[in-house]
Amino acid sequence: MNRHEIGNEVEAYCTKCKRDTLHIVTAADGGVISRVMCQTCKSYHKYKPPAAEQTVEPTVKIKKAKAVKEKKVGETKEKKPKAAKPTSRKMQNFELILEDHPKSDRIAYELAGSYTKGMVLEHKVFGTGVVKSVISDTKIQVQFREGMKILVQNYKTE
Repeated sequence: MNRHEIGNEVEAYCTKCKRDTLHIVTAADGGVISRVMCQTCKSYHKYKPPAAEQTVEPTVKIKKAKAVKEKKVGETKEKKPKAAKPTSRKMQNFELILEDHPKSDRIAYELAGSYTKGMVLEHKVFGTGVVKSVISDTKIQVQFREGMKILVQNYKTE
């Protein structure tokens, strides 16, 4: 994948248009594009490189024979209860922040929206997040359950 900044134009394969079109980078993790918006049909999807850059290598599938175990009649395997995963301190803090903001205070994230530090956003893909910082007029840093993301703001369509 290519390294690009949020808000840049890139050529990518649109899964809705079924062809290569110009897209706007809407999410990137560590400079690697993860989500884009098609400028033709305005749909959001995972980044797929242009068809010209995609290389298809032939693959061979090898099936392994499964071992057959004999089982006595009436014998059942006991399932062990799964242990609860310990919650990290960051996750606990994130949950406390969300408790302070009722669902009515949460704002649906939009590219054209303008956001400030401390706002709680509802993102279609990443879920609920809290704006940690405003990087620039066009970028914000948002903390989601799965981690920190940089998102576009104040995006103007022509």
